Amino acid sequence: MDNKAIESQNISDREVIEVADLAISAYNNRHLKDVEVAILEGSWQNWNYDEIAQYYGYTPDYLRNDAGPRFWKLLTSALNKKVNKKNFRRALEQRYRERLKQESKSYLDLPPETVSKTIIFDNDIEELIGTSQREDWGEAPDLDIFYGRDRELAILQQWIGVARCRLLLLLGIGGIGKTALSVKLARQLSHKFDFIIWRSLRNAPPLFDLLGDLILFLSQQQEKDLGATAEKRRLQLLHYLRASRCLLILDNGEAILETGLPTGKYRKGYEDYRQLFNCISQIDHKSCLLLTSREKPLGLTADEGENLPIRTFQLKGLSPVEGKKIFAIKGNFSGSQAEWE
Repeated sequence: MDNKAIESQNISDREVIEVADLAISAYNNRHLKDVEVAILEGSWQNWNYDEIAQYYGYTPDYLRNDAGPRFWKLLTSALNKKVNKKNFRRALEQRYRERLKQESKSYLDLPPETVSKTIIFDNDIEELIGTSQREDWGEAPDLDIFYGRDRELAILQQWIGVARCRLLLLLGIGGIGKTALSVKLARQLSHKFDFIIWRSLRNAPPLFDLLGDLILFLSQQQEKDLGATAEKRRLQLLHYLRASRCLLILDNGEAILETGLPTGKYRKGYEDYRQLFNCISQIDHKSCLLLTSREKPLGLTADEGENLPIRTFQLKGLSPVEGKKIFAIKGNFSGSQAEWE
């Protein structure tokens, strides 16, 4: 890629977050916080602090007088350039293009025959690695109809792609769209993972069987000696979660939990799932497990937090505008604004 082509590259809001996160990580050895992502995304849309606060659920005073000034000061230090809410776009675009130039220069320093074997363009990746071998969507539904959820997708992508959560809980009542959102999110993040596997827990498979299924897929059917116990298979799974960056999606998590009170209690015979979730959240690796459920399983609170490996997202309903779009596909419906809401 020559310099003119690089200068003409437009940076997206996702690349803005990635560039800022890389800069801050190199400077301060940490990733962007949720509030910092909100400030970046909102400012990229030319929103003021009142609008950002309303959309992301913060108070305007907190953003304007505390989080905002601290974030712009940190970004100034990370980029070694004065940055504020008005000029950050130009500063991050410049850093983005500098990175492209550096990557381009590194290829130019290689022999031509090496370059031809090294450079892999995005639309060639599927042919070279074979997505059919790297992705297994199981019973995941096709998303012919999907509206809204832009904010939810942005937050979850940041948690998985930037904050590197090891266990993400997507909670919500039945029928609210957890399954569809998990599929949409996984497809948008597919380029960031070596393996993606989607499984439903609707029929409550024993953990021993589920682990065998996961291990065989992640080993590309090469694992010949599956552990004789669930504990041994957990250790085998952890090996593959460390060796490659994997996104595991388990849908319908409520199927392994007791109905009624107390909420979150595991069904008899499924208590070993708790050990799996604890193992994935507590032991260092570079993969992520996304669990959708109507309720949160017990025993995960200790490792949950803004700077901890577990995050929980409570999914709410769609807006009336987005809901109308779905109904429009299904047929003719009418009603007052209050009835739509």
